[in-house]
Amino acid sequence: MKNLKLFLTLCICCTVIAGKAQNLFSKGDKVVGLGIGLFEYDRSGFPFAASAEFGLKDNLFDENSSLGAGILAGYSADRYEGKDYSYFLIGIRGAMHYKLVEKLDTYTGLMFAFEGGSNRNRGLIPGLFAGGRYYFTDNAAVFGEIGYGISLLQIGISIKL
Repeated sequence: MKNLKLFLTLCICCTVIAGKAQNLFSKGDKVVGLGIGLFEYDRSGFPFAASAEFGLKDNLFDENSSLGAGILAGYSADRYEGKDYSYFLIGIRGAMHYKLVEKLDTYTGLMFAFEGGSNRNRGLIPGLFAGGRYYFTDNAAVFGEIGYGISLLQIGISIKL
């Protein structure tokens, strides 16, 4: 009987704590980020990208999920065999966020981007991405992202405004 009381007390405490925990990305939030790309597709320079995302909807599937939309713009330049090359990308993104653990905002989404440059065909390209932001303060985070963007892997900082 004592173990049952302890178990029920722990369950109630966990429920109260989880109920008071806020999503890391919610409706009305504005997050900006600046990152660098790693593992280039076909370049050796370091690309950079800037992004902005806005929270559109809370409780998409449950209390830990939300929906956001935003933009991403990136640029990269390189010199290869005496020639200068450049690449740019600008796109719109939609992402589903899900809070799995404290301080970590995980997300996955879809982007439609216009890309071009001196060594690329121009055009509208769809792509998938996934990532996470680890908040080391209430408003500042480091992020990592894999998938379609300025490069296959991107790391950087994010600020919640």
